[in-house]
Parts: sequence; C-alpha cells; structure tokens
Amino acid sequence: MTNDEERAALLQRGRECCLEPFERLLEETLRESDFKRAENWYHEYSGAARMLEALGLASREELGPLREALWNRLLDAKYPGIFRKEDFRS
Repeated sequence: MTNDEERAALLQRGRECCLEPFERLLEETLRESDFKRAENWYHEYSGAARMLEALGLASREELGPLREALWNRLLDAKYPGIFRKEDFRS
C-alpha cells in the first residue's frame, strides 16, 4: 500500500469512527429540536475533524466545507426561514 492509499484508508476509517457518529447524533437532536445538544454535537464533530487535520489525514479544504454545511444545517433548523447563507455573502 502506498502512502496515499494508507492515508485514504485512515481518513475513511476516521470518518466512519469519528465524524459520522457525530453527524448522526447532531441530526437526531435537530429532529428533536434540542438545539443546545445539537450545537454540542457540532462542536464535537468539529473537534474530531480538526484532529484528523492535525494528524495529516485530511486538509482544511477537505473538511472545512463539511463543518460549514453542518453548521448551516443547525442554523437552518434553529432559525427556520431566517438564516440564509446567501444573505451574508458580499
């Protein structure tokens, strides 16, 4: 296995073990409208993503958009019809 293949395998395992459980928990708490817990799960997800970045398994360019999408999902659920990402673009 090459270094790139090893990195890809470790990143996939990291996503399965570290990121996906937090994504599921965040979605579950959003369905329950428990926004405080959802926000906590988002921060856990974000920390896990940063850990994968620090280990060199993923880059900010790879995981940053995923973190942003989850944050936007949380804001959309918490403030329906109010928050629109395009409202904040210049």
